[in-house]
Amino acid sequence: MIAHPMISTQILLPIVERLRIVGLRAAPLLEKLEIDRNSLENVNDVVALKQYVAFFEAAAKLTKKPHFGLESGQAIIAENLGPLGFLFDCAPTLEEALQGLASYLAALQEGTKIVLTPDGDNVRYEYQILDNKIAPRRQDSEYSIAATLTMMKRYAGRFFKPLEVCFEHERVGSHSFYEHHFGCYVFFGQASNCIVFEKEALSLGAPNMSNKLYPIIASHLQNIISSKNNSLNFSDHISSLITNEMLENRVSMGAIAQKLDMSESTLSRRLKSENTSFQDIIANKRMGAAKRLLQHTDIPISQIALRIGYSENASFSRAFKSKMDVTPDQYRRSRQDPTLKT
Repeated sequence: MIAHPMISTQILLPIVERLRIVGLRAAPLLEKLEIDRNSLENVNDVVALKQYVAFFEAAAKLTKKPHFGLESGQAIIAENLGPLGFLFDCAPTLEEALQGLASYLAALQEGTKIVLTPDGDNVRYEYQILDNKIAPRRQDSEYSIAATLTMMKRYAGRFFKPLEVCFEHERVGSHSFYEHHFGCYVFFGQASNCIVFEKEALSLGAPNMSNKLYPIIASHLQNIISSKNNSLNFSDHISSLITNEMLENRVSMGAIAQKLDMSESTLSRRLKSENTSFQDIIANKRMGAAKRLLQHTDIPISQIALRIGYSENASFSRAFKSKMDVTPDQYRRSRQDPTLKT
């Protein structure tokens, strides 16, 4: 994964504006998190993803709105996401709109991943921050899912309805609150944040802008990504490919090598040249996921072990203590997020 993922100020600016709308000043919060206010005036500037996520969480506390992210997502308009938003609105079909987000998100927001996966007669749209050290992140998760769903509904109109929404984090507030806002079943403590909907909706096509703009905007975003990838080392790239869901399914080196169209020996050799290995990358991803789940959810430790790819609790506990010098239970009791009791 990218050591210090960044995010465009175009994505942060609407959140700052939401504070102004409710009558609060963002300046003290920006200063506290060491975010340069002048950078918000430059659409080509960036801030650290962890600063953006921390700003979102702090803004929710400042406004005393526990669902600040969700409400901000439902108020999204295309220009809030810059070229990504315009790409979505001019896509020929809903499938191309969502694939556009998945393919070009890294142009404006590094360290995150969108995956569109068939699931029988349905489709899963998944969103995830890859670095488990960036937490808590509930506001960003609820914002991102709510914003995507808002854009999907605006694009497809009355023909579109989600079947369910899932979140990594634990629920804050009532189930009825979430189900009222999303208009479907909502589940918590899941492997990823996702929207599930019927596959036939992918063929819907009702662009809000001329679809002739789609290849032009896509080309612009691809150029941005290509320039970034030139500075990304191979081990970072491998780490970025491995999602939390892959950990749960015990992803193999062979599967990643196949995704990259290379042999396992070549993959192993290239990682060795950067003084690391596939096993090291998996171990670091597992520990990062474990720490986030222990600190920010109430999921039982035995289930956490399974979720990050261990066959049983004892081996997870040994590995965790070897790495952290404390047991998973001790770590949870010393670090657990107090908002879980809200």
